[in-house]
Amino acid sequence: MRKLYSLAFFLLCSLFSTVAAQAQSVHEEEANRYRKYDFKTDAEYDQVFGRNPRALRKAAGTANAQRAAPLGKKVFGWHPYWQGETYQNYDFSNLHTIAYFSYEVNPNTGGYNTIRTWNTTGLIQAAHAAGVKVVLTVTNFGAANNAAVLNNASRRETLISTLISLVKARGADGVNIDFETVANAERAALTSFMNTLADRFHAEVPGSKVSIALPALFSNTNAFDVAGMTQVDDFLIMGYDYWYAGSSYAGPVAPLAPSSWAFWGPTLNLTKSVNDYLTKLPASKLLLALPYYGRRWATSTNAVGATATTQNSNSASMSVTYSAAKTELATFNYTRQWNNEGAVPYYIYQTNGQWFQTFYDDAESLGLKYDLINTERLAGVGIWALGYDNTPANPELNNLLRTKFPPNPLSSAEETTLASGTQAYPNPVQRGQKLFLAPGLSRSNTHITLQDALGRTRTTVSVSPDGSLTTATLAPGLYFLTVSTAKGTITQRVVITD
Repeated sequence: MRKLYSLAFFLLCSLFSTVAAQAQSVHEEEANRYRKYDFKTDAEYDQVFGRNPRALRKAAGTANAQRAAPLGKKVFGWHPYWQGETYQNYDFSNLHTIAYFSYEVNPNTGGYNTIRTWNTTGLIQAAHAAGVKVVLTVTNFGAANNAAVLNNASRRETLISTLISLVKARGADGVNIDFETVANAERAALTSFMNTLADRFHAEVPGSKVSIALPALFSNTNAFDVAGMTQVDDFLIMGYDYWYAGSSYAGPVAPLAPSSWAFWGPTLNLTKSVNDYLTKLPASKLLLALPYYGRRWATSTNAVGATATTQNSNSASMSVTYSAAKTELATFNYTRQWNNEGAVPYYIYQTNGQWFQTFYDDAESLGLKYDLINTERLAGVGIWALGYDNTPANPELNNLLRTKFPPNPLSSAEETTLASGTQAYPNPVQRGQKLFLAPGLSRSNTHITLQDALGRTRTTVSVSPDGSLTTATLAPGLYFLTVSTAKGTITQRVVITD
């Protein structure tokens, strides 16, 4: 049974939701949840959460043995530090960029309170071996904390210099800025900081990318002057938290489209957010981040959208991963239902007299959201967070990415190149000379790996604007150059001489 709200009450709740959602997103909520764990290695996180690193590493050898052609859209996924070595289970063939979460800013200095396992994680090497970029997410939560950094030149410089140093030290590919609850008064300061940050990275870390996470709700007057951030490479709408931990009644994390006032209303939804941001940004620079999680609410009744309560619960609401929601449904034989107004699944149950409602996203609802990305021709999709699906046990979300964002079709020149079997020249090539890809192979549609005679994958193969690969860092010997495209994979022997 639907719960009806008067227009005035809904507007009040919407206003409250907007303000509080800015105060604590799921990024901040979960960062706070796991803050008590302060380990220096991925293995320690796996141990405390009952994961088996050896099993993860063994699975990785099979999961990524074959690299498929890159998808037609960018897939950007956050890897929270508490996920440990679960990256071993990621399907790297579906990913463009992984954002390690996170460098936690010290607002008093611009340095960091912690960078967790950034200095020791094997994520960077594993991703690079598969041709996936890795960036460092930078988090700063709260209006006062953001003002303290953005309005102080010395702290801004410390932050930028420290980030460049950390990224260079790990051979990573850039940064993702996640500053939340930035006051409107810092609009000009944030814009200036982002442009300076991007300029510095582009100059000092060649090929690096700088992106920024945006609040779900667009505003012409808030701190995020996206049109003014001209040097930033990518913008990610955090397309969730429309209903969040502090909302006064249960609702979907990411409703797809406008609905009636009787449910979620016409303003809090992904379609409006995307359309609003597109008035200031080109689609080619905009990605829509989506949830691999849902939210469980303790509610006053079993009516959909009932008032949140803490009657018999420690908290009215908490985030729940897709894997956990799916497991709970199966374990307790709850009934999956569908909310047409939000275009999302949910289930309701009662325990010890307390009603609970869980709204989440699955392959059906995410498929509709991916259709929105395709319709609006956005650059791609973001995921909060990688591993929340437990891909080996639940492959459907991962498979959906390739279904909805298939590799771009090959040009006739690429078809000809594949048919000929010629990938690179000259061959043999003298060490230090350039090795050129065949002209028909466009970098946007190909994935390239280089293995030595022992089958060891080299560090990420970077292609220069002129279509060449550098051999300066490679020892003389026999190598195998593999190029994967939408039409298949071919491997060519390459000999590097002294």
